[in-house]
Amino acid sequence: MREDTGNKEAYPFRKPQGFRTIRFHLAAEAVEWLNGTTRDNGGNTVGNHALFYDLLSRMRSAPGRDGSFRRPQELQAGQFQFSETGLAEEWNTGRKKVRNLLAAMERLGLIAVTASRTASVASVTCIEGWTDTQGNYVSNPCRSPVTAPEWHPNSS
Repeated sequence: MREDTGNKEAYPFRKPQGFRTIRFHLAAEAVEWLNGTTRDNGGNTVGNHALFYDLLSRMRSAPGRDGSFRRPQELQAGQFQFSETGLAEEWNTGRKKVRNLLAAMERLGLIAVTASRTASVASVTCIEGWTDTQGNYVSNPCRSPVTAPEWHPNSS
């Protein structure tokens, strides 16, 4: 499924669709992490932003169920259901690396993960809202009420 193009990335990761605009609230540390990379099992370099966009493509824009899971959960807009094993297969990494990547995203305020014996659900907490394809603005009900710390480049 991957196309090897030497040093140039060409991955089949999904990209968010169905939005005209998305309004993010990101801490400087989150922007720095998104600009970074990780390696898959084949030694290929993958941009952290590509992994995050892949997760965003799974986010519901309206409440409902994700019928692709054996035990689908009722999700709010701004949430997605996932499987660590499924992400590991799609991203060509191990489950531990997926768990570490999700933990990093959670620590940086990009997502909030709730895992149980029946399902894993993530809320995309760094999105304030989005404009759908019809031009309607939707506030993210999963938005974290805690604001990200402000960063000032001239402070020590």
